[in-house]
Amino acid sequence: MVVQKVIDMRGPQARVLTDLKGLNVEQEMEVNDVPMPELQYNVRLLVDEAKADIVRLDGQLRREQEKVASLVREKEKVAKQEALQKRQLQVMETIAGVLEQVRVDDTAGVLSLEGLLKTFQELMACYVEEFKMCSVAWIACRFAHPLLIQVFQGWQPLQNPLFGLEVMSSWKDLLQGDLAYDFSGDVESMAPYAQLVSEVILPAVRISGTNSWEARDPEPMLRFLESWERLLPPIVLQSILEHVIMPKLSAAVDSWDPRREKA
Repeated sequence: MVVQKVIDMRGPQARVLTDLKGLNVEQEMEVNDVPMPELQYNVRLLVDEAKADIVRLDGQLRREQEKVASLVREKEKVAKQEALQKRQLQVMETIAGVLEQVRVDDTAGVLSLEGLLKTFQELMACYVEEFKMCSVAWIACRFAHPLLIQVFQGWQPLQNPLFGLEVMSSWKDLLQGDLAYDFSGDVESMAPYAQLVSEVILPAVRISGTNSWEARDPEPMLRFLESWERLLPPIVLQSILEHVIMPKLSAAVDSWDPRREKA
């Protein structure tokens, strides 16, 4: 704001007034016979300047308070991030310790399928987000694979379709999680559970279906599919249909001779 100054030549000494209003006020004081008009005018100037200083200082104080509040909020944000990172580090160390013990037990040959399942179930229950973030399901799948191969060794799925249902149901709950099934046919891009079924269950079904199943007697395959319907990922079911069932059906149709069929 530009302050206009006026030089008052009245009196024995020249004075500098801030504006003409001040000159008019002083004149009014003199006319009204106000005692010591010059002193009262100067006091008013000092009061006005003090008020302006108070307003200016109040604005500066508000700005400084806002800066302090912003710094406090930033400090709280950094503290929360630090606490979160510290917790995640502790969780990672805990998970790493558990996995190392699993590796040691596996190397020593004392790792059991039941113990392995329980260990990873506890990890998932305690650390859900980290379990997904660190892809612990894939690690569990790697350790479970050879143990499940032993469990299903010699299994005849069309003769005993109920075998292993409970075991695979538990591993499905653990491994599948929120991952969607993959329909691309690429084993490397499958979810952990789908890959485990493809490597453990599917080979036995293919061998049994190819070697012993006949389309003229569909009941064994139907019983198996009904029993395992909830546990077969779509990609595995598709493989069974394409590589086992459809070839057998096509062969049966091609060899069908109505003249030789019994009524």
